[in-house]
Amino acid sequence: FRYNLSRMTPADVQIIVVDDVQSMRIQVKEILRSCGFEKIRSASSGLEALRMMNESAAHLLLCDWHMAPMSGLELLKEIRGKDQIKDTVFLMLTAEGTKDRVIE
Repeated sequence: FRYNLSRMTPADVQIIVVDDVQSMRIQVKEILRSCGFEKIRSASSGLEALRMMNESAAHLLLCDWHMAPMSGLELLKEIRGKDQIKDTVFLMLTAEGTKDRVIE
């Protein structure tokens, strides 16, 4: 699943928003839609997002760090370990601000 985001329009980019808080998923999706993105799916857990990626990969994941039973960091590690989806652009959304967490 190789692609070049610079050659895609926002309407072409497939996105998955992952957060265990429904109101956050809704807010992020609204912001993305206001920027012209149309193909937006959402998942309420890392496990659900991983299942979605295995069924139909996205170009971009926006993911909360703190979720259970699979955290955003655990999801990132799972995705990076799978050849089919390892190049997916992954943005972690978190309130974490400590240097050690950012480095992690």
